[in-house]
Amino acid sequence: MQYVRLGQSGLEVSRIGLGMMSYGDRAVQAWALAQDGAGPIVARAAEAGVTFFDTADTHSDGASEEITGRLLRRKVRYLGASTMAAWQFGQAQYAARSAGQTAFVSMQNRYNLVNREDEREMIPLCRDLEVHDLI
Repeated sequence: MQYVRLGQSGLEVSRIGLGMMSYGDRAVQAWALAQDGAGPIVARAAEAGVTFFDTADTHSDGASEEITGRLLRRKVRYLGASTMAAWQFGQAQYAARSAGQTAFVSMQNRYNLVNREDEREMIPLCRDLEVHDLI
């Protein structure tokens, strides 16, 4: 597996990631795999060296994140976030730091030729907070 290091945080991620959208609550998404079905796939990815698991609260109404957390609770060292307003990300960082909890070290921006608002707010915020913006 090839890895890439991002900035000074020590964050190193595999160039290949596993999307977790297919895992969740079958009552919400009939095609989703429950934790027992996801477990062997996630374990095999981790054995192969995958360190980047991509999930979101919109996947199966958050069940994907819960499954990911339970399956990877021991491999987790860094937290990343994606696609939110800069003020929301600022609040999340403040809450984590104020409570002495782990703060986010990366932001996966929604950034393309049409959607450029991250240039005004999110990218400068990430730089100020020393968070790696993944554009």
